[in-house]
Amino acid sequence: RELFKKYGLDADTANFIGHAMALHTDDSYLDRPAEETVVACQLYGQSVGRYGQDSPYLYPMYGLSSLPEGFSRLAAIYGGTVMLRTDVN
Repeated sequence: RELFKKYGLDADTANFIGHAMALHTDDSYLDRPAEETVVACQLYGQSVGRYGQDSPYLYPMYGLSSLPEGFSRLAAIYGGTVMLRTDVN
């Protein structure tokens, strides 16, 4: 909270930085040391344009079917198994 005040940032800007850039899920980041948020914002900055986009976020180009494919590729990297067309018990 003090870091945002030091730089004269209003509540909306602090909210955007905390939730959209640093990806905090609640407002508790305002009461924790600022280093965590600063590191997360640095990662955000390093990620912008990494895959030829103007956004650091990956999003599907050809519909939502790309999302399960991304998860299955990530599972394969970490030795996971993906079961297609299987009901969840």
